[in-house]
Amino acid sequence: MSDLVIRPYRDSDEDEVLPLLGASLGKTVDERYRRFFRWKHQENPFGRSFMWVGAVDGRIAGFRAFLRWRFISPDGETVEAVRAVDTATHPDFQGMGIFRTLTMNGLDEMREAGIQFVFNTPNDQSRPGYLKMGWEVEGRVPVGFRPRSLLALRRMIGARTAADNWSLPTSAGEPLGDLDLDELADPRPSAGSPRLVTDRSPAFLGWRYGACEAVSSRAIRIASGAALVRFRQRGSAVECTVGDVIGTVSHRQAGHAIRRAMREGGADYAIAGSVNDIGGMLRSSRLGPIQTRRQLSDGANRLPLSLTLGDVEMF
Repeated sequence: MSDLVIRPYRDSDEDEVLPLLGASLGKTVDERYRRFFRWKHQENPFGRSFMWVGAVDGRIAGFRAFLRWRFISPDGETVEAVRAVDTATHPDFQGMGIFRTLTMNGLDEMREAGIQFVFNTPNDQSRPGYLKMGWEVEGRVPVGFRPRSLLALRRMIGARTAADNWSLPTSAGEPLGDLDLDELADPRPSAGSPRLVTDRSPAFLGWRYGACEAVSSRAIRIASGAALVRFRQRGSAVECTVGDVIGTVSHRQAGHAIRRAMREGGADYAIAGSVNDIGGMLRSSRLGPIQTRRQLSDGANRLPLSLTLGDVEMF
């Protein structure tokens, strides 16, 4: 569109952008959603999100955001990346290529800012569009699950719908603030595995799992560590989502802790990324989201990613 003006998102755009996102993503724009948006895009310890709007005659016609992320390589190298997240186009301007224009503009600017690659987990509807813009499929994020009982397994199988964004209230475990994150945080540079892992600093863990009440997790203590879990509704089932396991925790200890969390939180089943070694989990080749990546430079780090559910769910 020759009359489309692309500019960086400004905080003063929030009242126009949030209803646009709400309509596009099927979200109710209330104070909880506003808090979630600000937490995700403005308070991230890896840095403020890259965000742009496309305006036509002063009206915001489209919005595009990339969440900053930081990985650590096996040799300790810091790798700056982003995750492609929120995007929306106003109904009056759909079909005019605004999504593609904003995305490709963003790639150019982020490349100049030193971002090495973009990763995301697009759904079946949006994935073809990303592939046309140079994204490549890297496979499913491996996950495991554990039902609490046969009846719970039936509820899990019948819950063929997206999970709610918001965490259910629970007395299971304890608040993240009760943990000594300086002691338990571990960037885990994967000395024995040629993969990139998220830089799990105390600041990151505090932000990701405790700074936004609507999506916060609870800590299930395990000997010299903890499992970070949250409970949410998925259809008629209650899901215990294991975002991560931190500290020094054995396979068996983690399994016992997750079973305890399910009982205390009334969950029908638990689900976790297979990168977390949790006893009693059943591997699934179909449950994990499909992960894609777009390299931004020839010199970008191309090692595969080691992702927990906390790295991918909800964003």
